[in-house]
Amino acid sequence: MPRKKSIPGKLVQGELTKCPIFDKNSHMTKKSIFCYLLLLVFGYTVSAQNKRSCLIQPSNSVDAAPFLWSQKTNPTPPSPQSLFDIQFNYNATDTVGRTGMAGVVYTGTEFWVSRWGSDTLYRLTPTGSVIDTFTIPTVTGIRGMTWDGSFVYAGINTSSIKKIDPTTRTLVSSITVAGGTAVRHITYDSTSNGGAGGFWIGNFSTAITEISMTGATLNTIPAVTHGLTGMYGSAIDHWTLGGPYLWVFDQGGSSQSQIVRLQLPTGTPTGVIHDVMTDVGASLTSGLAGGLFITNQLNSTTRTIVGLIQGTPDNMLFGYELNDFILPPLDATLDSIKPVSPYLMVPLTHYTTPLTWIGKISNTGSATITSGNLVVDVKQGTSPVYSNSSPFSNLAPASTFSATTSPGLAASVTDTFNVTAYCQVTGSQADTINGNDTLMFNYVVTDTVFARETGQNSGSLGIGNGTGGTLGQVFTTTVNDRISSVTFTLNGPTMGDSVSVDIYSFAGQPNAILAGTAKHIFTAADTNGVTLTLPLIGGHYFIAPGTYFVGVNEFGSNVSLATTTYNFRPNAGWVTFVGQPWAPTETFNFKRTFALRMNVEGTFYNSVNEVERQVSLSLYPNPAQSAVIVELPVKTSDKVNVKLVNALGASVYSSSVNAQSGKFKLDVANYPAGVYYLQVSAGQFSETKKIIVSK
Repeated sequence: MPRKKSIPGKLVQGELTKCPIFDKNSHMTKKSIFCYLLLLVFGYTVSAQNKRSCLIQPSNSVDAAPFLWSQKTNPTPPSPQSLFDIQFNYNATDTVGRTGMAGVVYTGTEFWVSRWGSDTLYRLTPTGSVIDTFTIPTVTGIRGMTWDGSFVYAGINTSSIKKIDPTTRTLVSSITVAGGTAVRHITYDSTSNGGAGGFWIGNFSTAITEISMTGATLNTIPAVTHGLTGMYGSAIDHWTLGGPYLWVFDQGGSSQSQIVRLQLPTGTPTGVIHDVMTDVGASLTSGLAGGLFITNQLNSTTRTIVGLIQGTPDNMLFGYELNDFILPPLDATLDSIKPVSPYLMVPLTHYTTPLTWIGKISNTGSATITSGNLVVDVKQGTSPVYSNSSPFSNLAPASTFSATTSPGLAASVTDTFNVTAYCQVTGSQADTINGNDTLMFNYVVTDTVFARETGQNSGSLGIGNGTGGTLGQVFTTTVNDRISSVTFTLNGPTMGDSVSVDIYSFAGQPNAILAGTAKHIFTAADTNGVTLTLPLIGGHYFIAPGTYFVGVNEFGSNVSLATTTYNFRPNAGWVTFVGQPWAPTETFNFKRTFALRMNVEGTFYNSVNEVERQVSLSLYPNPAQSAVIVELPVKTSDKVNVKLVNALGASVYSSSVNAQSGKFKLDVANYPAGVYYLQVSAGQFSETKKIIVSK
């Protein structure tokens, strides 16, 4: 994926998700315990404000090596109504030769497309051909754009809306939004404020606010009412029957590219949702919602709802026919299915409880569904091994039903289990659209691997250039074992930069570092996306049953740890960076799962001594400037072998010492500041600990 410049002191995500803290493709801002997330421009140059903020950016083009996983969703067939007939579908990436497109607007004669991570915009003809590139002095990081017939108004992920003259392509003035809401999506409404005009604005998961042309608040739609958490583009609709409506291009659902219709002025969902990836995004491996607007100047017979997908490998500029839309009379949709267990790959030795699944069904039709079922079938190869049916009744339009299946699938061998879930309407009614009824994925019982994700990565997350920090997620083991290595996917690291991984104890949040890997230095080949497996220094680390945190360390540029929205679990992902405490990723509305796997050696260890080792060795002070005191768990008459390894894995000290008192002193005064790993062994005892040398 392309590199994104990021701001020191921020977490960066690409402009794709809906995070407010650090996603490598998402743009969003909000107050948090970290900062006032003035996400000026996720990962690009900062505008005039110099506030410390967290950066979140999902990634717009993801080129990560896939894991051996697949989650398959049957696409929804095209609607029989003309609302979503495609009028055009242009490859914006090929057209302009760049990725990272997000904002889009039509000025009456041409498209403008903005790169959210820079100050660059592109002018395109109505047929999608590039005219030229340009910048607007002092304006950068444009997410959403709208047009009032004379001027373009741009949201830049701050509370300042930029008013731009499309003829001279210069900044005319700025509008400050009351209350400080950062503007990612914006649409002009000529009927607002008694006909004086105004805007509907918001950020990923904020309230949607109607403001005047001077920024004063006119109306507020609470987030709990609209229910959207990844809003990127919006468009006012006064023409469709039953309106007015607000159309929102939302990074929600399994595709992260859904156009959702809300009723105005209440902001309640109407039940009309279209998955853009099923048609105009069919050529993409992943996509994220971008800008949106409606115009009557592209087609002589109808209005067009225009949007831009931040996709992989391409960004797509598309137009649908805007027309009256009638919900199908009866339609049950299976929204999600996932195991109650947080893992999609689990070692057989840690498999202790028969699996259950939880699914969610929505009524996306106009009539109440009187009866139906959520069905889950599991096969091992072609052989059925488990089936469960959960009934529901009287499901009203636009409402949902969630159910957890009864326990099943007590695996006894390592294998891949094929899970198929579907919703069915029973009784005298019939489901009129069947293509959205079924979801499938694989559940893998392995010998060594813990995984929370499917391998279908759709975004990424980093901390920001020059800041440094750690991000990762927790894993829980059920038996004594040994962690041997960590596997993770990065979507766009920088050549010459580096990354390492540490294993932490966990009690409510990551605590002490227990073990770690050497640094990996990125090569040119890595910059297009790379999956790494880094072994622990010392070979392995003994663990007792419990919860551990696996953290990926960022030292320089954004390392872009790949993510997916599938299988997100609260309090699983954590992050910290310079000067900031640990916090769960959902604190910043970053509700994603990392492409990060913990590998164990798959063997039971029942010895009490083996278990004690993982908490035995202690070091102090740490960080240290001159010397470190090393305390062993017990006194020993054996010589203690001591080896100090730097972050690149090179040995800088090796010796045997006497430690009959149970402790010894290690001089580190002559070593450069940095991260080191101390390997200590004596007889049957062996352990590795991380030391930080500070100057």
